[in-house]
Amino acid sequence: MSTRPASMRAETRIALAAVRTARAIADSRRGADEITSKGGIDLVTAADVACEDAIRAELARELPDAIVVGEERGGTPVAGRAYWLVDPICGTRPFASDVPLYCTNVALVEDGQVTVGAVAIGRSDEVCWAERGHGAWLESAAGVRRLHATAASDTVWFSGREARTADMVRAALVERRWYVWQFSSTLAYPYLAAGRIAGIVHGGASPVHTAAGALLAAEAGAVLSDLDGGAWGIDSDGLLAAATPELHAELRALAEKVARPVPVRGYDHLAITVCDVDRTVRFYCDVLGARILYEDEWRAGRLPIAMLQIGANRLNVHPAAAPAAPHASLPTPGSVDLCLRWDAPLDDAIALLARHGVAIVEGPVPRPAADGTWGRSIYFRDPDGNLLELLSTVAA
Repeated sequence: MSTRPASMRAETRIALAAVRTARAIADSRRGADEITSKGGIDLVTAADVACEDAIRAELARELPDAIVVGEERGGTPVAGRAYWLVDPICGTRPFASDVPLYCTNVALVEDGQVTVGAVAIGRSDEVCWAERGHGAWLESAAGVRRLHATAASDTVWFSGREARTADMVRAALVERRWYVWQFSSTLAYPYLAAGRIAGIVHGGASPVHTAAGALLAAEAGAVLSDLDGGAWGIDSDGLLAAATPELHAELRALAEKVARPVPVRGYDHLAITVCDVDRTVRFYCDVLGARILYEDEWRAGRLPIAMLQIGANRLNVHPAAAPAAPHASLPTPGSVDLCLRWDAPLDDAIALLARHGVAIVEGPVPRPAADGTWGRSIYFRDPDGNLLELLSTVAA
């Protein structure tokens, strides 16, 4: 059933006329093959410029004092005055490649807020618009209908060239929670408003590209924020939008997961508590080829613990009678389970333990390594009963 808003601002009518004019130029493909690089992978076609010029002409004819900030011709807002944001063809790469994934965006900013947005979807008869506080709407040959965001598609669109956005894409793919879409056009915003996709993660987004679509999405009931969960505004450096509060919370958790990576490289050393330090040192040196670090200082009593180098790692040996502070709450001999990588066939390790009279308590058994590969392991114990594992991914 076709419905219409009760009223429409004059500025909205002007914006709709402007995006329709620009879409007609883009859909004609005049100038699509005249491509100029803007640096990197950014490009502009003669059609982009023609579309922006047509929009500017429409705005100037109806609103002679209009201030316009455009993707191709530029412009600067004036403090205290309303201004227009114009993105003549958002999705220039798809447009230039004759792929119908592009749109035209026009937005009005008043007192720092987007109050009117109009979007014409390329190669279609659809135009969308929104006024702050009055809903989002779509008009096509089928009539006019109000837009409502929905998460039914389980589809999230990602865009952005920053490491954080790339990390979010990877995490989303690994989680296999959503269909992950990527295409270089803010066509995704009216898609969200219309319920065709469920969410948007847009890093490093310019308001020229996002302002009109963000208003559409918000007026269609979507939840908007910046990537850190703060209120989205015209100056925000990124945008996260979702059809439902639940999906927004999931996407926020995804953003938080990759936002501030903890700069931990790995383990530096492990400390064990033993009954007899000398006995333990002899075992690790004789059986596993450990090397005593700072031995003179330790033997002279200037170091309260023994430090052993085993391969690329260090093992600190604390006496149970006087463990060096600070130490674990319950420093207990025989409480450690430690896996060491063995860079040779596992049969060599079995032979080594046999020569030293060390009993194997389990194995060989298949086990996964920390790098994702699989190998075989054997288990045995040191003099205090700590469980030691030798894991080899080297074929016999």
